[in-house]
Amino acid sequence: MIDYSRQWVRAVFPPPAEAITPAAALERYLDAFGFEARYIRLVAGTPREVFSDPDDPYGWKKAEIRLVYALKLPGSYPAVWLDAQNGEFIDYEGNPVAVKPAPAFSDVAGSRFAQEITLLKQAGIVSGYQGRFRPRDPVTQAELVAMIVAAQSPVAVPQAAGGAPWYSEAYEQARLRGIIEAKEIAPTRPVQRLELARLLVRGLGYRQVAELPELYRLPFADAAKVPAADRGYAALAWGLKLFPWPDGDFGPAAVVKREEAAAALVRSLRAPRPCNAG
Repeated sequence: MIDYSRQWVRAVFPPPAEAITPAAALERYLDAFGFEARYIRLVAGTPREVFSDPDDPYGWKKAEIRLVYALKLPGSYPAVWLDAQNGEFIDYEGNPVAVKPAPAFSDVAGSRFAQEITLLKQAGIVSGYQGRFRPRDPVTQAELVAMIVAAQSPVAVPQAAGGAPWYSEAYEQARLRGIIEAKEIAPTRPVQRLELARLLVRGLGYRQVAELPELYRLPFADAAKVPAADRGYAALAWGLKLFPWPDGDFGPAAVVKREEAAAALVRSLRAPRPCNAG
């Protein structure tokens, strides 16, 4: 014997006799979520066998598409368990989870980006203000940073503690992820299009290549208004189709509305990421 280790854990295990029945648990899940039909991709074989073909790096040629029924779990619940003793839904920390969808925003029906705003609400990325989203208000930097961080986080971003501003934790996570630098923080400042491009492109993991401005030619009419250091950010945002406005100008100094920021964020979630991005 060359090594030995032993570790004891003191834990109290609830008695199984006090658990609700499997039938009751199933009823709770179906009542809360229901079923939905969805397509899934089935791929047989080891990862090396599936993904080693350079002509088919994602294994689509080997895939079988099936139509299945699955529990309709909202995107805002990355981990939901049913407490077997009291029948309540809990998250990975044991906190109660409200599974019923929140009411829709009362002021987005007339927005051209109502669908994108609703998607972000259903995913738990935006919460609005007393039932309103205020789609046509300028988006502040703090609001945008909070949305980007929430969209990237598998669990809810913790609320700031100790009297700190509500956006403190979002900024800290954004700084750690390279989305924003400390010298750029201006929570209440309205976001302009160039800053929107910069934060979204960084959030996608393209910061290193974006900061090689000599690589890019800008296709829009007002390209001269984009500072040389930001040409990569503008070009990538344009090329990835992150901006939802159809005009032919980039408009780097144009103030972004909250509805526009929501639409751009949804587009960024659908955009391709570099191979080494998280």
